[in-house]
Amino acid sequence: MVATTVPDDAVQVGWDRLQRHFGFLLGAQVVIFAVMAAFSVFTDIAEGRNDWLEFLAGFVSYAVYLLLEMGFILVCLKIIDSAKPEFGDLIARLDVLWSYIGASLILAVLVTAGLVLLIIPGIYAAVRFQFYGFFIVDQRIGPIESLQKSWAVTDGRVWSLLWLDLILVGINILGMLLFVVGLFVTVPISSLALAYVYRQLLELAPEDAVEPVPSSA
Repeated sequence: MVATTVPDDAVQVGWDRLQRHFGFLLGAQVVIFAVMAAFSVFTDIAEGRNDWLEFLAGFVSYAVYLLLEMGFILVCLKIIDSAKPEFGDLIARLDVLWSYIGASLILAVLVTAGLVLLIIPGIYAAVRFQFYGFFIVDQRIGPIESLQKSWAVTDGRVWSLLWLDLILVGINILGMLLFVVGLFVTVPISSLALAYVYRQLLELAPEDAVEPVPSSA
């Protein structure tokens, strides 16, 4: 019988791994924050000067943010796998950046459309497709494949995943209330918890959802 719930120790695992790698995770977040702050200045300079320059600056900043987001996912997966993370991991998935951008845009459209229609379809889509980034980072696959695989591994687990997501949202709201600095603790806890759940879902998933496929990017 296939389990229909996600591990109930995900947050605890996230907290435990954070304590073991706090220095590195803090440093990685500081690097990400510094890079994005620099690109924010870049976009502010471009704003109002030229429409094309403004668009280019915004797109480059968005792409860099997604690249670093992928890197942080890789870092969390390594920590969950008991491997040693490196700062180079933050830009190690440049080869699948376009896949990540494509999947992110597709999901944004789906979730927005669902929220506009009846709200619930948008939330449902967000829950079912939330692991697309892990698949792209972990298996280096294309945007459509990543969304399909996320849909497959979350089948029958919507309620338990939604509950976990709500808990993680609550934790990050608490981090924001703690003078925002708390996010340097709550964000990695959340990311590590999701990385742990992703690994557990792969163990429970059908073989075709686990096996890597050629990238379409």
